Amino acid sequence: MKVQVVRLITGGCITFLIVFFSIYAMGSISANRPNHIEQKTEALLQSAGEAQQESAVTPVAEPETSVSAASDTSSYSASDSASKKFHIDGSWFQGTKEERGRFAPLLRSQSAPTLSVKQWTNTTSLGPPDQEGKIVVISFWSTWCQPCLGSIEFNNKLYRHYKDKDVTFIGVCANEGSEDMSKIIESKGVKYPVCRDLSSDKSILAYEVQAIPSYFVVDRTGRLRFADVKRDRVDDAIEYLLSRD
Repeated sequence: MKVQVVRLITGGCITFLIVFFSIYAMGSISANRPNHIEQKTEALLQSAGEAQQESAVTPVAEPETSVSAASDTSSYSASDSASKKFHIDGSWFQGTKEERGRFAPLLRSQSAPTLSVKQWTNTTSLGPPDQEGKIVVISFWSTWCQPCLGSIEFNNKLYRHYKDKDVTFIGVCANEGSEDMSKIIESKGVKYPVCRDLSSDKSILAYEVQAIPSYFVVDRTGRLRFADVKRDRVDDAIEYLLSRD
């Protein structure tokens, strides 16, 4: 009986000690845990602060306006200030980019094709020496082409506006129907210089003209800069070249 009592008391003491030390250990863990969390939180906040500082850098400048279409047609680079001002793109020109590929050799050349023409009207003959140092606008047209005849008033205004600004305007009449050229010039009141292409339409072929009316613009150095530009963009093309002086 005494042995059982002793065993009972001993077992109770052991159980008490186990529970006591368990509670003590848990208290120690709980006491240390906030420090651990605080250290972790502090580290995360510090990391976030460093990341925010890294992101607050000066933004990269936006790229310059692309004028890839202009490069295909006018040989000017995207960094040119005038190209930014006028926003030259494919909408300035007739036809698709693929169709305009035929002008690539002309635009790369150091000089525009020489006009092979005759029968000058409203002027004396305007050969290369007369065009030197001037911006030259060439309009290919025909007496039987109604859109061409409808463009005469526009051409007259363009000619009057730029004639004192070292800009020469030349209307090149296709050989077919050119026997009526003088009559058209008089009846329509053409004021700008006009000439007649040769019987083989040598000038029209040299400029790769496939539809009329069409406008080409040559710069002061004699290089072709704008090929088959739309009529309502001709003055922009002229201003573009004038801005480079």
